[in-house]
Amino acid sequence: MANHNRRLIMMMNVIGFVFSIIMNYLAIALPLNGNDTRTLSEKYTNLFVPAPFAFSIWSVIYLSLLIFVLISLVAYSKDDDKILTKTDAAGPWFFWSSICNGLWIVAWHYEQLLLSVFIMSALLFCLIKIYTSLHTLRPLSWKTSVWLLLPFSLYLGWISVATIANFAAFLVSKDWGGVGLEPSLWTKIMMSIAAFLSLLMVLKKQDLAFVFVVMWALFAIYSRHYNSSLLPEQAVGKFALTLLIFLSIYSFLMLIGRKFYLFEKSDPS
Repeated sequence: MANHNRRLIMMMNVIGFVFSIIMNYLAIALPLNGNDTRTLSEKYTNLFVPAPFAFSIWSVIYLSLLIFVLISLVAYSKDDDKILTKTDAAGPWFFWSSICNGLWIVAWHYEQLLLSVFIMSALLFCLIKIYTSLHTLRPLSWKTSVWLLLPFSLYLGWISVATIANFAAFLVSKDWGGVGLEPSLWTKIMMSIAAFLSLLMVLKKQDLAFVFVVMWALFAIYSRHYNSSLLPEQAVGKFALTLLIFLSIYSFLMLIGRKFYLFEKSDPS
C-alpha cells in the first residue's frame, strides 16, 4: 500500500475510533435525548434481551480495539512494514464500522428503531468485511492473533447477537404479533440462529472467540429468565442453558483438537 494511502486510512481509523468512544460516552454522560440505553432496552423489551451484566462485554471489545489501534499507530511511527501489511487488511472498513457504531447510538437514543436496524446492519457488514480480510492472513502466531484477530472476533460475535436483538426491538415497537407464534418460540428461534452462526464460525474459521461471545449472551439470557415465575420465560431460560451447554461441550472438543486459531504457530510474526 502506498504510504500516503496508508497514512490517510490510519488517520481515518483513529478519528473513527475516537468518534465511537465519544458517542458512547455521551450516551451515558448526558444521556443523549434524555434516554439511557438500559431504559430503552426495557421499553422495547423482549425475551431475547439478556441480563444487564451482558453489556459489560463492551469494555472488553473497546479495550481490544484500542490495543489494535495503538499497535497500528506505533507500527506506523516506526515504519514497521511487517505489522502494517497486516493492519492494512482492515482497510477503511474499520473507520466506517466506528462511524456506524456512533451513529447507531444516536438513532437508538432518539428511538429511530428502523434507522437503527439499518445502521446496525451496515456495522455488521463492515465487520464481516474486516473479518474476512484479516483471516486471509492466517496462519498467524498467537501474539499476532490476539491483537489482530481477536478484537474483531469479539466485535463481530457481539454485533451478530446485537443485530438480532435490535431487529426484535423494532418488531416490538411495531406491536408485531409474531404471525401466531408465541414470543417464547420466536426467542428460541433467534437463539438457535445465534448458536448456528457460532457453530459455522467454529467449523469454517475455527474461531472459538466468536462462539464464546454467543455463549456469554446465552448465559445472560438464561440468567435473566431462569428464576422467573412465568412459564414461557422459564422455558426460554432452559433453552438458553441447553444451547449454552451444547456449545460449551463442542468448544471444549475443538480445544482438545487444538484447532483454535490462537494455537497456529507456523507464522513467526
